[in-house]
Amino acid sequence: MRYAYCQEYLLPTLLYAERVLGDPDAPGLTEQVLRLGMREQDAGEDGSFYGGRLAHLARRQPYYYQRMETDRALTWAWWLRWAGATERAATHPDGPTGRVTVTPPSPSVTDWHDQEHGFAYTRGPRRVASVCWRAHSLSQTLVLPTDRPDLAEWSMNLSPVLHWEGAKPAAVPTESAREHRRLGDYRLATFPGGFASVGVVEEGHDLFVVEGWHSPEGTPAATTTMAVVSLPDDATVVGLQLCRAGTYHVPLLEAYALNLLLPNDVYTPRERSLVEVPCANGAGLRIDDALEVRVSGSLAVRHPEPGAGLRSITVDQVVADERHDAYAVRPGRAILDTAWAIRVGAMDPDAFTLDRRHLGDGRQELRVRTPDGEHVVTVDPAALTVLVGGEPLL
Repeated sequence: MRYAYCQEYLLPTLLYAERVLGDPDAPGLTEQVLRLGMREQDAGEDGSFYGGRLAHLARRQPYYYQRMETDRALTWAWWLRWAGATERAATHPDGPTGRVTVTPPSPSVTDWHDQEHGFAYTRGPRRVASVCWRAHSLSQTLVLPTDRPDLAEWSMNLSPVLHWEGAKPAAVPTESAREHRRLGDYRLATFPGGFASVGVVEEGHDLFVVEGWHSPEGTPAATTTMAVVSLPDDATVVGLQLCRAGTYHVPLLEAYALNLLLPNDVYTPRERSLVEVPCANGAGLRIDDALEVRVSGSLAVRHPEPGAGLRSITVDQVVADERHDAYAVRPGRAILDTAWAIRVGAMDPDAFTLDRRHLGDGRQELRVRTPDGEHVVTVDPAALTVLVGGEPLL
């Protein structure tokens, strides 16, 4: 359940961090947690904590819904008892509802990675970016402004989605069914202020079509190769998504690339703005004057309904090169072949461009122009190699 149950442990943890560990940022985060909770409570009509967002859960699973309400009531009551209004009023002259001064983060860039988990992360004053190959959804990439964490939606973000005939339903409509995907190989390299990674995901395992057809055991219907490069400019991330059919005609119902997911619900601090950006090549979109998106093909925005599976938030879904209705793809043919670039901030269309060129040997050249200069990323999907500016990173 998104934004419920597990997050209730945060308030006691923050009190421990502040009083025992001396964490200077804990009071500020505590206040933001409380403000988010009050905003959601205000969105309902009956004074309950989740009466607005989780009304569908209250109707279908009232026992579990009451557990959600009880968890929050208990932890908030505990917090009021041990660190609530009386102490805060004594500590802060402007009263318990006054702003808490938060020590700003260091302007330096923070990098972290874990080769075994296939994870890399970079955080600077302007941009947060990460890639992961062993997430619950396997492939997962994030790009967002450092000051807009509300734009983060993790599950299968920036990963192509394929829905097959003969597949079991996906947990949520914005993902491929997890049990039909397998992680192949991946490579990961980090450098100051950025990272480069290429990974392979086998798609469409164990398909079963009613009335007699089963996909060959151990043979995927398609293979997706994804490349992600976080440039060391604290602003830009470049990617490639190439999905190719396997050794037989694959029965597809729907396929699309990019899959940039943007939470848009009670926790979104402002009204969502989506503005189409004219591009000489491909398509572009500006999101909340906070993200610029460029793709080599077409772009579309979807608004999936919440409530399916574990989904309890509403998202805006930005997809590229989408195709609907049943169709078959011949063996070895490309299902999706999409280059993308995302940059934090807002800028003139000509200041941020993406040009993709297929080289004769199967490699692809992604040329990205930014206000800071031009960057050339060369990806070899077969060899799982990446060059930036002619220098090999993988």
